[in-house]
Amino acid sequence: MLLRLLVARHPARAQGWEGFRRTGRGVPLANSRPQTARPRTVAREQSPANSPPANSRPQTVARKQPARKQPRRRPLIPQARLLRRDLQSTSAHFLRIPPPSPCRRAFTPCLHPIRPHQWSAFVLRLLHTSDWHLGHTLHGRDRRFEHRCFLDWLLSTLVDTRADALLIAGDVFETANPPTAALAELTGFLAELRRRLPKLDVVIIAGNHDSAQRLDALAPMLAFAGIHVVGALPRHEDGTLDVERMLIPLHDASGAVVAQLAAVPFLRVADLELGGGEKAGGEETEGEKAGGGEAETPSEAEGEKAGGGEAETPSEAEAEAEAWRGDPLIRGVGAIYARVLAAAQARAEAAKAEGGSEQALIATGHLYMRGGELSELSERKVLGGNQHAIPRAVFADPWAYVGLGHLHLAQAVEQSEQVRYSGSPIPLSLSEADYEHQVLLASFEGDELQLCQSFLVPRAVEILRLPEAGPAPLDTLLFEIAQLQLDAELPKSRWPWLEVRVLLDGPRPQLRAEIDRALRSLPLRLLKIAVEYAGEGGSLADFPIRRELRRIDPQQVFVDCHERAYGAAPDDALLAAFHELREAVAAGDPAAARLVPPPASGEGADAGEGADAGEGADAGEEGRDDAGGSDDADGSDDASGAGRDEEGEA
Repeated sequence: MLLRLLVARHPARAQGWEGFRRTGRGVPLANSRPQTARPRTVAREQSPANSPPANSRPQTVARKQPARKQPRRRPLIPQARLLRRDLQSTSAHFLRIPPPSPCRRAFTPCLHPIRPHQWSAFVLRLLHTSDWHLGHTLHGRDRRFEHRCFLDWLLSTLVDTRADALLIAGDVFETANPPTAALAELTGFLAELRRRLPKLDVVIIAGNHDSAQRLDALAPMLAFAGIHVVGALPRHEDGTLDVERMLIPLHDASGAVVAQLAAVPFLRVADLELGGGEKAGGEETEGEKAGGGEAETPSEAEGEKAGGGEAETPSEAEAEAEAWRGDPLIRGVGAIYARVLAAAQARAEAAKAEGGSEQALIATGHLYMRGGELSELSERKVLGGNQHAIPRAVFADPWAYVGLGHLHLAQAVEQSEQVRYSGSPIPLSLSEADYEHQVLLASFEGDELQLCQSFLVPRAVEILRLPEAGPAPLDTLLFEIAQLQLDAELPKSRWPWLEVRVLLDGPRPQLRAEIDRALRSLPLRLLKIAVEYAGEGGSLADFPIRRELRRIDPQQVFVDCHERAYGAAPDDALLAAFHELREAVAAGDPAAARLVPPPASGEGADAGEGADAGEGADAGEEGRDDAGGSDDADGSDDASGAGRDEEGEA
């Protein structure tokens, strides 16, 4: 197969093969050059009578060298000549390293290198990615540069790996109402993708951050370009599930259908039938009847005891059956995938009956699977609450591969190579700084998954969290900042994001000014100042000593709170400031209390040409939660999916 591919790519070399067939000897290749010996030059001896002028150069003549007798060798057959001459260039073609770009570091190779002889063995290559979150902001900072670098790299990777299909498993946008710049990024990428790869199958499903109606509105227009978009769960006019619309055929390089992909989007509670109908109850559904019993229903998942064979331990089977029986939401999700599986099997069997080959069955999903590791600062457990984690048994064995979205950490579900999260391509919160962001390339032969490879996404902008070990005293933090070795020539768009974590044992009114001075000349962009206090924290209700309200003195309340926060009583100067403020408030003029001297000239100013610390960074000293711990939440997930900073202002 490789030889045929090489000859097809180099028509000029076909002449050698034809000559070998006629005469038994290969003929010179069209682009080959005769190797001739280069003439040697020697200096001619000059006699005194004919000596040249002093300022002239010595004349040289070419001396003919006797031809060396070459040993007779057996001529290489054209196949061997092609392999020896073109193997290196062919490898470079399949695994071409992209040129350096100002928006990415050196290319990171895939975790599992691909050898040229492996490509011909795979019928279908599907590249799986998810959770782009176009339009995302990190503590108010725009991420368009990082997304643009990722999309450029993804396009090059699709070309280099010769992928046949691209799957985007939900959360294309950050919010249900994305900005126009995010829409322009998606449409521009799809247009360039279709221009460079006109035969690539593209499938996009909606996630919990996306607006299903917005994506469905784009679907008819994108369908003209061969891009399949599924926003909401498709249904007929009478409300029944439109399974055929979710089934998308995938083609190989020759254009033949080799797989059926079930594009199931993010399922909301309203999408599930929970009223005891055939999909939500324990009876056998229409899909299971059509599938010949191969797709198990929740009730059938009580354990494969009757089948013997694949015996689970009694505890695992009982736990699985209890989860199916006791949770109608999980049963509803399982019923949808069972019906889609039955329809996909029917299509594959019909194609095989007509003389076709085996077709792989591939499913998508945007949900939270049991045992998945999630980022608490930028994700949430979807589908009706934290207790509704979908078990692995929802995806029956006939599925060759299940490409999932929603979790930002790339991982396999219950150590299964067939059910995988691709993860997000860039860090979406500070806690994801250490993630190995990647895309997955799943290769199929027939109806089975043969290989799943990981391609690491180059990090366009680094994220630094100082100190790395966790909150530390301010002196330790300032020392680590002074020891940073940074590239001063970086463009501002590539300056690293920075979070500083400091541990305080007392009030520090000038904390922000001290950090700004330390970052003044460094190419950094300060995102957040996370503060942790040495005391226990908590509110008055958490105090072990209960007091009657009429006996509580304001000064005592202040002293108790200070001890809970910092582990020590306030000093005399702080108590005097407290009394001054209290008297000014009682007099009705709080501005009369001058508690803190005005800052010196230059303090609290922005970082000038150095660290970009003035915009979007969080003032951390007052950002203490009621529990007294470190309030380092950098992106809670609200109903619209937008990340928010939970640190408070004074």
